[in-house]
Amino acid sequence: MADQPPIYCIDSGSLFDLKQRNPPDLFPGPWAKLAELGRSRRLIAPREVRREIEAGDDEVVEWALHNANLFRDPDDAQLEIVREILREFPRFVDLGKERADADVFIVAVALLINRSQPSSIFPQVSPMFPQRCIVVSEERPRRAPTGPPKIPDVCAHYGIECIKLFTLMRNEGWTF
Repeated sequence: MADQPPIYCIDSGSLFDLKQRNPPDLFPGPWAKLAELGRSRRLIAPREVRREIEAGDDEVVEWALHNANLFRDPDDAQLEIVREILREFPRFVDLGKERADADVFIVAVALLINRSQPSSIFPQVSPMFPQRCIVVSEERPRRAPTGPPKIPDVCAHYGIECIKLFTLMRNEGWTF
């Protein structure tokens, strides 16, 4: 059996960074390719990423509204993994924030898919047809060993590949 193409779970920071470097009105190509990945169910994000986007820039909000199929509501399987991650990394979430931090949900979605656990988030995942989920984030690993963990730190702990958005573009063979 040939390897399945990866699924990407994207952080809002990657979209905001893309907007800064490649505004959609000037560079529609990357945005269209991301939307295409979303339609093929290979680009996903938890609902909390949408909430972070809605608190941000208008152009990214508009893109997210047109690509609402990317965003997945949590289910019991994902919430159990969120609890597991927070037991291991209690400082991964800033409890002082008004809105739920998406980071732990991003890692949970990737871990859920990589463990081949079917859920309402990605129902076609099965142990017979494993699929790999890669996290897309512009975050860098934590700088100080005593600082709170970042997405790449937690991904590394669980063996989840974590890449930058431009790496996704290279992996997919996109050129503009």
